[in-house]
Amino acid sequence: VQWWQQSAKEFSANPNQVALLGFSAGGKIAALAAEELKDSIAAQILVSPPSDPSLLNTRLSRLLLLVLFGKRYVTSRYIDYSPMTKHFPGPTLLIHGRNDVLTIPHHTFHLFRARVEQGLGQQTYAHIEDQEAHGFWNDPDNSATKRVLDLVARFLKNVVFRDDARQL
Repeated sequence: VQWWQQSAKEFSANPNQVALLGFSAGGKIAALAAEELKDSIAAQILVSPPSDPSLLNTRLSRLLLLVLFGKRYVTSRYIDYSPMTKHFPGPTLLIHGRNDVLTIPHHTFHLFRARVEQGLGQQTYAHIEDQEAHGFWNDPDNSATKRVLDLVARFLKNVVFRDDARQL
């Protein structure tokens, strides 16, 4: 973010129009970075983020966390650094594939509900892609990828850098 703010003029861009985008674990990282840097971030876009620690009590999730974090993984630390407990106050687009078994769609449903309960519902948009699994966005020929990229572009144009926020 700091690099962008220093370099934006080279791209004829506004240094204050920064949107963070993250896929899967990157979605969680983007959410935490957006909350931490909220004064410098215009929006966040989270695709299939593993956001709700209460949903990580599956054998696959525990194995994945062990591989990623080793024995240092502690549930309470994951909760402390969860988008469920730390909310970026700005515009948020949540995207998930309905058939995702690695990070089940309930993560997005729960995060959407938590944001609404925090009074952030007017700035939160959710999109569920039918028939799509985790990582669907990695295939450029997938029609769902094209739909999601179009949705992201409309979100950025109409909500983040907008004239009328409700056009999404």
